[in-house]
Amino acid sequence: MRLKIIQINIYRGKFLDKLVEFLRAEAPDIITMQEVTGGRINFWNDESVDTFGYVKHALGISGAVTPMYRLVDNPAAYEGNAVLVRGNILNTKIVWLKEYREYPDVPWEQEGPEMPRNVLDATVDFGGTLIHVLVTHGAWTKDPIDTPEKLRQVRLLAEYLCSLKGEPFILGGDFNMEPGSEVIGKIDEVAHNAIYDSNITNTLNLRTHRAAKILGNGRLVDFIYTSSHFTVVSIDTPQVDVSDHLPVRAVLRY
Repeated sequence: MRLKIIQINIYRGKFLDKLVEFLRAEAPDIITMQEVTGGRINFWNDESVDTFGYVKHALGISGAVTPMYRLVDNPAAYEGNAVLVRGNILNTKIVWLKEYREYPDVPWEQEGPEMPRNVLDATVDFGGTLIHVLVTHGAWTKDPIDTPEKLRQVRLLAEYLCSLKGEPFILGGDFNMEPGSEVIGKIDEVAHNAIYDSNITNTLNLRTHRAAKILGNGRLVDFIYTSSHFTVVSIDTPQVDVSDHLPVRAVLRY
């Protein structure tokens, strides 16, 4: 069985229609998304839109979303992680890396290291084969450096992957950290990073990223991890302007 996966931080829906157009054309089996938002947290021009529901409805496939935080005065305003799949979602589980919170207003960069973080695990039936499809968004700091809090969180993630006890999984994430860091090394110990089967060196979109001028050649922070059940057929980063990150597109063989 072959599965096409797209991992994408959707930039709070900034380019929502372009994103939907891209995903429709690609028709992936699995989409893992970060910065999924609703309400006034959106960067999309319509604050009434729930970006998860918008994409899910446009593609006509199954999905699950888990907010990491909401706004106190507007529960429809949230940010979280989501998966969309061309399969039957049997159940979902949330693993909290940093506890859920409600904010009086939209949190910005100064909140980055302390913002809530979680992992969404959806058990999906792909034609009789059960696969854990996971998504996460790693803790952020201005520079991608190891910190005690990031290491605490990644240990929880690694422990959870180990707890699956040999069941097949695919994990997509914007980890906000690069290969060679201790954080990424902890995940590398328990899963295969598909990006290592490529020459990809950057997953940020330097045409749209607001910090492009100081990012040089970019950063490699978005990854697709798998259990040993999968081999990488292909992996690349389509050069499309659907976010401030580039999509990571992979075809895996089970």
